[in-house]
Amino acid sequence: MSSAFSRCQLEADVDMRIQCLLDVSERSGLAFPFNYGVEMVGPGVVSKAPGPPSSQIDSEISHQPANATPSKQEDPPKPEDLPKQEETSKQEETPKQEETPKQEETPKQEETPKQEDTPKQEDTPKQEEAQKQEDSPKREEPTRPDDGPMKTYAPSDIRFIPDVETRFTEATKRLQRANAQSMAKIRYPGVAAHARDWSFPINVPNCDSEVKNILLAIPSAPGNFDGRNAVRKTYGSVSEMERLKSRVVFFVGLTANSDLQKKMEDEHKVYSDIVQIDAVDSYYNLTLKTLGMLAWVRDHCKTPSFLVKMDDDNMVNLDNYLAAAENLRRKYQYFIAGSYRAGGHPAQGGKWLDPVYPVVYGSTQYPVFLGGPSYVMTNNFLRNLIDVCSKLPFIHLEDVFVNGVCAEELPSVIKARIDNLKMQPERMPCNFKRIPGYVLAHDYASPNDVIRAWNLWHSCH
Repeated sequence: MSSAFSRCQLEADVDMRIQCLLDVSERSGLAFPFNYGVEMVGPGVVSKAPGPPSSQIDSEISHQPANATPSKQEDPPKPEDLPKQEETSKQEETPKQEETPKQEETPKQEETPKQEDTPKQEDTPKQEEAQKQEDSPKREEPTRPDDGPMKTYAPSDIRFIPDVETRFTEATKRLQRANAQSMAKIRYPGVAAHARDWSFPINVPNCDSEVKNILLAIPSAPGNFDGRNAVRKTYGSVSEMERLKSRVVFFVGLTANSDLQKKMEDEHKVYSDIVQIDAVDSYYNLTLKTLGMLAWVRDHCKTPSFLVKMDDDNMVNLDNYLAAAENLRRKYQYFIAGSYRAGGHPAQGGKWLDPVYPVVYGSTQYPVFLGGPSYVMTNNFLRNLIDVCSKLPFIHLEDVFVNGVCAEELPSVIKARIDNLKMQPERMPCNFKRIPGYVLAHDYASPNDVIRAWNLWHSCH
């Protein structure tokens, strides 16, 4: 933690401490210290966030192993203990941070060495070793949401407020404590922006009985004509979709550009594979776009066994993807599977900046989620998933929110790992044919690179 924030720990009052951190952040230009400073675990209660201080994160969300943070250290206080903590947590934690004898009413702490020895810190290595031994053989197996390492929410977590309106009201109040500059950077649409019905200005016919295996749902920017054409020429071609008894649909948002809208409508008349969702198309609306996509599949495409969400800068072996999904379906009736992300923390800067989750959900660790470039789910629980999402405060990171936070509320849905999903472009496209089970490579620089990789792959012997 920067020394600039250290004086804020002297503030005894909760609101004054938070205001001090905000003031220092705004004057110094430093990021608000979510991972170290304060963790809102209930009205008027502040505790030190678990884990070490986190530096500025400008890359993708960090993915610490699930066994990196012993869950016992992150257990929230019981509800009946909250009033006591409000009075005593300041007295107990201040001497530890500043090493100043300020405990006038707690002489017992000086006489009992147990508190000075900090048993939790002594036990940490043992817990980590034990956790590693327990987790290491399980890492190859999917983890149930209710068995995962991320159950660190406070008892007063707003997810446990039964009334939806009250839940969103409480979430809005907590957002007022967030760094205003950080909130402005992400152009946050509001905690209840997704609690709504959906319509589709551009639509396609419903899936028929011939679409049995995969609905390939690809979010696409309105102007990304080349990206959509690259998919149509490669793994999403008519011949490939017919061979796999599958279908590809591109999902776009609204645009204020009338010429662009007209071109997109003309494109749809030719290919009949575009669905437009009634939400403005932008990166920070990707969660809205994804929920609109799920709503369309729920209502218009019930025949395929699996829904695959796929970015348009990927290269994919759909045969291997389908085989992996079929294998999981033999074990689990409901699942979401992909690049398994456990122990992730909200980023403090860069593209994945997230000042919302720690404040609204009262935790500095995400639930287990499946990485956004692509994930697959069984097409038999979308209604429940959408319903749950509509009752939880909005997070703009769609993978964290949809298949992490929302799916966490559905204990019967398994979050599973699929191997051989590469988060970089494949420099040797023949590996798609040579490596058994190779599913996907991500982040190709241009649509032409996608086409080139496909052609090289299919010319390999």
